[in-house]
Amino acid sequence: MELLSWPSLAAEEETRVNAFLSSVIICDLTLAIRTRAVQLRRDERLKIPDAIVCATALEHGVELWTNDARLANVSGLVCRSVSITA
Repeated sequence: MELLSWPSLAAEEETRVNAFLSSVIICDLTLAIRTRAVQLRRDERLKIPDAIVCATALEHGVELWTNDARLANVSGLVCRSVSITA
């Protein structure tokens, strides 16, 4: 959702984002992810969407690719910094 919500997203870019999204696994918001997201919100003072993203990565044991440098400070989270320009 966040990738598609950029105000300056051109039609060609939207097509590329949709192609990318069709090639990845979409994870459900499970009870374990919700519980961890709440804890991350409290402990790390993250916004709810960021807490959900981080909790999902942590629950699935995967590296999070993000352009939000603040998320790299979340305890236990493995992040890769990706530069995204508008």
